[in-house]
Amino acid sequence: MLKIKIKETGLIYDLSIIDPKTGVDWISDFIGNHDGFREGEFEKPADTDANYDYEIDQGHFNWWETVINDNEALDYRIHDLNQEHGWETIQNIVWKAYDGADLEYQASMVNQVLDEFEAELEAELEAD
Repeated sequence: MLKIKIKETGLIYDLSIIDPKTGVDWISDFIGNHDGFREGEFEKPADTDANYDYEIDQGHFNWWETVINDNEALDYRIHDLNQEHGWETIQNIVWKAYDGADLEYQASMVNQVLDEFEAELEAELEAD
């Protein structure tokens, strides 16, 4: 979990993303893997005794919080579908949907493709 201080208000919020398979919080990896720390959005506090990990402006915080929450919910959905339909089947669907999508749209695009997959399965069951 990262403690994030909002520059404009001084309020501190937590950001985290939990892997449904391992229970590990991988928030730093998620942000780092998407160059969030390189862009200068997240600033380390000058005071080494600060009660937060990074400082960020409200607009960037809102963007990251939404992207993180959307991706965490998607991770849990994928985890459940993997258990029900098999890893290979679901991963093939997921990777096709991720192809070329910007981070802020990835979860929505993958959810849309998974919705279509589940609708097709439901239609097949109704046809039988």
